[in-house]
Amino acid sequence: MLTGLLKPAEAIAGFSSPIVLTVASLFIIGGGVLQTGLAATIGRQILKIAGTNPSRLIATVMLTVAFLSAFMSDTGTVVVLLPAVISLAASARISPSKLLIPLSFGSLLGGAATLIGTPPNLIVSDMLRESGKAPFQFFDYTPIGILLVIAGVVYMLTVGKRLLPDHA
Repeated sequence: MLTGLLKPAEAIAGFSSPIVLTVASLFIIGGGVLQTGLAATIGRQILKIAGTNPSRLIATVMLTVAFLSAFMSDTGTVVVLLPAVISLAASARISPSKLLIPLSFGSLLGGAATLIGTPPNLIVSDMLRESGKAPFQFFDYTPIGILLVIAGVVYMLTVGKRLLPDHA
């Protein structure tokens, strides 16, 4: 727009896209989860369920974040749970990376489980709709997403766990 290649209307047209508005609203939901204290409550519940056992913590963090990221933005879920997971690591006296890497993986895998979990799912669905084809429905991705989450947890508890550093 500043160089004259685009007219002002063309430059801001993408901001009215349903995809952009959906992703923005998911970040607002994530902010609400953080501001209301729900993220801290989730952290306490994870600690209550898993205790300080690293394997149980890894599995519980991954499953929790995978579930949440299926219904919020996967990136927003990581941002919201990051402080809680760092606190969990300190409580369990383990390196934060032992939980932060599973947090990231779980979020990405869980985000693949629903239409709104990750922006590419929305983009593909919108492209289908624009080309006259039936768009994806909310839970069309879920069977594959669940398999990905299970495979990710198994991987992280076996091969991945040995690859995680012992110290931050």
